[in-house]
Amino acid sequence: MCAEAPGPPCIADRGRRRWPRRPGGPACHVGSGRCRVPIRARCSPAAAVPVSGCEGGAAVAEQKQNGGGTVGAAGERTIRVRNPRGQGERLREEILRAAGGLLEQVGSEDALSLRAVAREVGIATPSIYRHFSDKTELVWAVLAEHYERLAEIMAEADNSAPADDPQERLRSQLTAYCRFAIANPAKYRLMSETWQTPVDEERLHGHPAGLLLRGLSRALTACEEAGWRVRGTRADAPYMLWCALHGRITLWQVMPRRKDPARLDRFVDELLGLLLER
Repeated sequence: MCAEAPGPPCIADRGRRRWPRRPGGPACHVGSGRCRVPIRARCSPAAAVPVSGCEGGAAVAEQKQNGGGTVGAAGERTIRVRNPRGQGERLREEILRAAGGLLEQVGSEDALSLRAVAREVGIATPSIYRHFSDKTELVWAVLAEHYERLAEIMAEADNSAPADDPQERLRSQLTAYCRFAIANPAKYRLMSETWQTPVDEERLHGHPAGLLLRGLSRALTACEEAGWRVRGTRADAPYMLWCALHGRITLWQVMPRRKDPARLDRFVDELLGLLLER
């Protein structure tokens, strides 16, 4: 009988005497042929630690000998190194990268698991809420990186066009939109095909797609100031431009035809001819 053990259940002796099982304690099967704990570790004080089974007790004992390191299968899990104080922005970027990668796989906000995001980063799930109030804010932040980049490219195209020709400046912006979608298909799919949870109108105004719509609206206003008239409802005109571009790009990408960007350029010309008149 193992006299060293202060109370863990054990069947160490051959006399079939059993110690009463302590509530919450592990089960030991020494002598039954199922215990894989080394002889020297059986019924030791380390085995009394309330972990799962005899293997857990041995793992804890080995963990203590190794200075607290993780052993066994758990040792294969990636453990994130804590950022130095003041570098919380680095963690935020890691969360965004992990969420973006998972969104590309699952395709919707509802299917995105914050627990999975935390596991990818190597943090506890509650740590995400230090940077994002909810899953919607996290998803929008992922999309915002791409919308901001698209808005920058369109603004550069606008500045490169003649300052006294607002229609040409708008054409340059629309062409830049097409080129972005062609050059970044994965990012573009994430921006345009991620299913998102509906929100109230007030919160919707903060969606990152607003960068794109506001830029198109300013370009149309410049055209109006130069004497052009926008056909249809003026408030819906930016959405009409966006919908037309997105639909044409989607067909261009999926249809089994030769991928000639010049066809998108011709579409932009036709689209402006339909939308603007003098």
